[in-house]
Amino acid sequence: MNKFNFLITILLVAFMPMLFISCEPTPEPTPEPTIVGTWECVSAILKQDTDPSGGEESSEKGQIWKFDDANKLTIGEKTYDYTLSNSTLTTPYAKIYETDHFNVDSLTLEDLILSASYVEKTKVGEINITVTLSFKHTNK
Repeated sequence: MNKFNFLITILLVAFMPMLFISCEPTPEPTPEPTIVGTWECVSAILKQDTDPSGGEESSEKGQIWKFDDANKLTIGEKTYDYTLSNSTLTTPYAKIYETDHFNVDSLTLEDLILSASYVEKTKVGEINITVTLSFKHTNK
């Protein structure tokens, strides 16, 4: 019986390292999405709550937005400060939509979706307007 226990112990010692060796390589960690970089606006939809259609294209489509590490946003020839906190992108550029910030609806390595909402007063009441800007990350 001692020889049998000894043999089992030797086999366990011999095969134990195999349990700790992985046959598959360890996957590379996926980089965290960041807003820093160059983004091209591929869709800009302006939607009014009174409009039953899908909305209309806005003039931002085709714009290139460059976010840098120094919290500067460049759109065309103009540069704006920006801060990104949680899901809020605060920048003076948002003033064109009568607000001070965009909501970051989605941020991945390749896609960025921003939205801003405001109320426009008319002679007959108020209209809620939402603009949704969709971007693709570029290598420019």
